[in-house]
Amino acid sequence: MRSLLIHKDEPNRGRRLVAQATLLAFGLALLKMAHSSTSIACFIFGSGIILATSLPAIKSRPSRINSLCLLIILAGALAFLSGSDALVVHALGRNESFSGRAGIWQACLASAGNPVIGTGFESFWNANVDKVVDHLPGYVNVSNLVSAHNGYIEVYLDLGWIGVSLIALILIGGYRRVGRVCQRNLELGSLFLAYLATGAIYSLTEAGFRVLTPSWIFLLLAVVSAGGASVGSFRKEQKEPVVDLAADAAL
Repeated sequence: MRSLLIHKDEPNRGRRLVAQATLLAFGLALLKMAHSSTSIACFIFGSGIILATSLPAIKSRPSRINSLCLLIILAGALAFLSGSDALVVHALGRNESFSGRAGIWQACLASAGNPVIGTGFESFWNANVDKVVDHLPGYVNVSNLVSAHNGYIEVYLDLGWIGVSLIALILIGGYRRVGRVCQRNLELGSLFLAYLATGAIYSLTEAGFRVLTPSWIFLLLAVVSAGGASVGSFRKEQKEPVVDLAADAAL
């Protein structure tokens, strides 16, 4: 939609704007119906990244995206250390315990198995629910305990630090690929960056790295697509000099 608003000479611009505006309206309506603070925060965060990359300062030098991401990380760390994150949580209509999630995180970590290899893929909740409940006195929604409500803790419980390290490699490798795409196609790269960032943020309060979870699927699609786009652009650049040399030889 941003591209259509900027470029007024796009074919079928009016129809495409109507279609995309309709999809956006449906998405906003679903967010309101779901009443999910995590989803709302991720939507705002991802939209902010896409809008920020359209600023002239970044469009003229796409490499400044690294500075933008570093600024976001530092701002988040500063807010966490200063306690200002509570303001954001209250603004989203939640309390400082993240609707009871903080207690679940502590109980899960206290019930964790082997810290290196974990309990086994998708195996923690099959045999350790009682242990978690023992660390949650007075918790009323015991029947809803099917995840740690944190993707990183969930991976740690199942696969230990090995699994967490693999997730970190995927995120870091994905970011590097997205950075290469941004150098060649900023609009496409900003979309991949939004998927990658929101996937990482979403998993702070939800089990976003589980199999068949939409956030996990779209994060992997962004990483794989960014890798394909960067390789395609590299091959195109490698072929151009060959064509020029062939033309020179013909002359």
